[in-house]
Order: sequence, then structure tokens, then C-alpha cells
Amino acid sequence: KIDPTYLGLREKAFEIQPQVALNNNEQCYAVVVDLPLSKENFATLFCTFSDEHVSLYYSTGGGLLGINQGNAEVAKAGGSLCFSAGQLIKFAQKTDDFSFKASQSTAAYLFVRDGIYTMSIPKNPEAAEKPYQFLNFLVQNVLTEIRKSQEK
Repeated sequence: KIDPTYLGLREKAFEIQPQVALNNNEQCYAVVVDLPLSKENFATLFCTFSDEHVSLYYSTGGGLLGINQGNAEVAKAGGSLCFSAGQLIKFAQKTDDFSFKASQSTAAYLFVRDGIYTMSIPKNPEAAEKPYQFLNFLVQNVLTEIRKSQEK
């Protein structure tokens, strides 16, 4: 069962607006990534560029909110995900459907000046095309820094 708090936090992430003027469509100001953890459990990673905000929401409820606070490595990884994701817009599809889908693939949403674009990372990213490998690398980098911060 998906916790309503999770869905609320996830939905609120899609309301974010850019905090700085964007010069082109390759400047990504936020990224939302839906991650399958098991058949029934999911997490959503939310990162913003301007303040290097990073949160991780769990479908069972709760999560790690604002984990960039006091953790420079998590903040840097989240900012890097947003900064670098702009290069991937040409491989993504524009969307206006942000509804939660209980899928076993990782879905990334990239926020740019003219809207939100989406890409799905295949289950086996190492066998995927380079853009999907790159996106997976960026996401895994943030998750690794979050894990390291939780082990301290």
C-alpha cells in the first residue's frame, strides 16, 4: 500500500518553480526520480539545482527530507545530477503526466524552462544506450552519497 504522505510529497515536488532565470532548455533546475525498491515499495529522489536540495521519499511513508543540509557531498551530488541532466533533454520526452506509476523501471523527470521531460532507465542500465547509462550513473551517485551520510 502506497502511503498518502508519500504521494503528497511526490506531488509537491512537481510544483517546484525555477529560482533563477533559465537561458535555454538545457538548464535543468530540478529532477524527480521514481525508484523501484521491490514489487510493492518505491522511493522518490527529489533534487534542485539552485539550492542543491536533496530529499528521498519512501512509499511506506516518511523519508529523508533536506538531507543536503549539513552534508556537502549529498548537496554536491544532487546539484551535479541537475546540472548534468540538462545534456539529456534531447533523449527525453516532454510530458504533463506526473501521476505515480508502480513500475519496476526507474523513471526520471527533468525540469527545464519549457516544461518537464521524462526518461526511463532500463532495469539493466549497463546494457542500455549511453544517455541512460549516464543518467543512471548520476542518480546512483546521489544515492551513494545519501547512504554514506546515513552511515555516519
